[in-house]
Amino acid sequence: MAIMGVQPASAENGALTVYTESNAAAGNQLLVFAQGEDGSLALKFAIPTHGVGSGGGLSNEGALAISPDGSLLFAVNPGSNTISSFRIGGGTVEFLATARSGGLTPVSLTVHDDLLYVLNQGSDDITGFRVHDNGHLEALAGSTQPLSGAAVGGAQVSFSSGGDFLVATEKLGNQIGVFALVGDIAQPGQFRQSFGPVPFGLPSTGAIVSWSPKREAAP
Repeated sequence: MAIMGVQPASAENGALTVYTESNAAAGNQLLVFAQGEDGSLALKFAIPTHGVGSGGGLSNEGALAISPDGSLLFAVNPGSNTISSFRIGGGTVEFLATARSGGLTPVSLTVHDDLLYVLNQGSDDITGFRVHDNGHLEALAGSTQPLSGAAVGGAQVSFSSGGDFLVATEKLGNQIGVFALVGDIAQPGQFRQSFGPVPFGLPSTGAIVSWSPKREAAP
């Protein structure tokens, strides 16, 4: 079993539910664990994502994301280039739908209000979606933006705290990209060296407080 990403969610009666994925090439599954008082985890059940995993590690962060109100969960299917939606709550999980990720090998998701953005590692880009109340995803026209180059090893995308920017890490390019949002649509990225090799994880959604992009001098 290749563990891709973990996303906890507080459940009823103070219990904690932990979600991860199998990433199996024969059929990806959402794995649902219950955490005991001693911190131990016990598998409650597995539910098909109706997508395909890669069958191996992705060296990523944020393969799962939960909506701000805790009612929806989203998961990547890197082998079938799709995103799965689930409704969660009350100890139950209901599969809702899948949507094309808008690129190749989706590995990371981030959610702010009714927006979801995905980082597609295989096609070196990000793209955005509107999240509807029924959990279905609607692609946002013009939201796809490239990373800094080809085969840069995108690892994670995350919203800033106010939802005005997206930040993405590139392991192989050693770059961190920042994408401003205008009307919910990502603009071309500004990229800076990470000042260290293999930049990887970012704080969870909302923990990136602010960003002041350097303005280039006019010619």
